[in-house]
Amino acid sequence: MYGTCYGEITDITGKTIKVEDFHAPTMLAPAVLFASQNTMPGSVVAKRECEVMIIDKSSILTLCSLDTRILKNLLNLVSNKFVFISGKLAFFSFKTIKEKLANYLLGLPEQTGGQRIMAHSMEELAEFFGVTRPSLSRVVAELVQQGIIERRGKKVILKDKTRLVK
Repeated sequence: MYGTCYGEITDITGKTIKVEDFHAPTMLAPAVLFASQNTMPGSVVAKRECEVMIIDKSSILTLCSLDTRILKNLLNLVSNKFVFISGKLAFFSFKTIKEKLANYLLGLPEQTGGQRIMAHSMEELAEFFGVTRPSLSRVVAELVQQGIIERRGKKVILKDKTRLVK
């Protein structure tokens, strides 16, 4: 694959949640390849022009039997996807926007001076959280007003980590 795309899931009400970004070269849905029910529960949407190469299961098995490094890489990829999806599932167990934002901010690596740098724009975060951007912006403004965080562009300083955790 070359290009950039993302995976999304739409529920029965029509609400769409972005699951993951894919950047070439990558294997799409490696765990689904060997699953008994090997259909995706969502869609893959191109952000930019993409080209996808389809390799069937028997060819993958042949490659894995010829070179154990390919097998190890495939197992690593599937395992990492499992960990990613497990984290995503735990994340979606948070009900409120504030809980989702707090979890996201607390999960960011801490830089010098307690700063954390968001990897996403507010629009991308809203899409990631499955909420509207104005709703997310209100929650951010509330946390700033309460003195829990300070925001400078994509940089966020946790002023009161204890309150954010609560």
